[in-house]
Amino acid sequence: MTTVLLVVAVLVAVLLLFVLIELRKGGGSGRTDDPNAVSAVIASMSERLTAIQEGVGAMKVLAEDFRGFEALIRDVNSRGAWGEVQLRQILEEVLAHGQWEENVETIPGTGKRVEFAIKFPGMNDQELVWMPVDSKFPLADYQRLLEAQKDGDADKAEEARKALEKAIIKAAKDIREKYVASPHTTEFGVLFLPTEGLYLEALRRTKVNDELARLRIVLAGPTTFSALLNAFRMGF
Repeated sequence: MTTVLLVVAVLVAVLLLFVLIELRKGGGSGRTDDPNAVSAVIASMSERLTAIQEGVGAMKVLAEDFRGFEALIRDVNSRGAWGEVQLRQILEEVLAHGQWEENVETIPGTGKRVEFAIKFPGMNDQELVWMPVDSKFPLADYQRLLEAQKDGDADKAEEARKALEKAIIKAAKDIREKYVASPHTTEFGVLFLPTEGLYLEALRRTKVNDELARLRIVLAGPTTFSALLNAFRMGF
């Protein structure tokens, strides 16, 4: 399963690196004359990832999440910050500290601050473009899904999936509305989900894929996000 997730992550990283390079060629500031091109790439990427996910058995990942999840559920204080902690750890492991910042106002004057933002060069070396990254961990809904899967309750599992779908789409809309605006940022943002099981579950939802492509928000799990950062580090 780890190997498959790595393949998925590399695919995401290569496609997004291509998008960033092409956008830089087109305007040099993270912009493009055809924003729909970004949506098309994200939609194509989601379709390919979903096909891979369906063939590798997401239920195994869900089971692994359930075994390691109960302690977190009991620890109320760690729930809200878990995604943010995961993000920070990955950023610290892969990028130099000067390549990213925490609690960034990516759109000047709005007062809206994203958890993390990665720096990219703009039209010249003196300009800066942010790529906003925010985490979302719909704990209660995911807990219900894990328990329903464990109990073999298909109806409750589907109810939990729909709730997860709604929460993830709302988080993507928040990123788009609050933190993404060219020329200050890239044409897309990243929504980070802190467990591989949650990430793969989200990929199964057609509505999630369609909405995130429309919003130009990229979904990433821990393995995928690490691969993204490695690709960006080599590409820029």
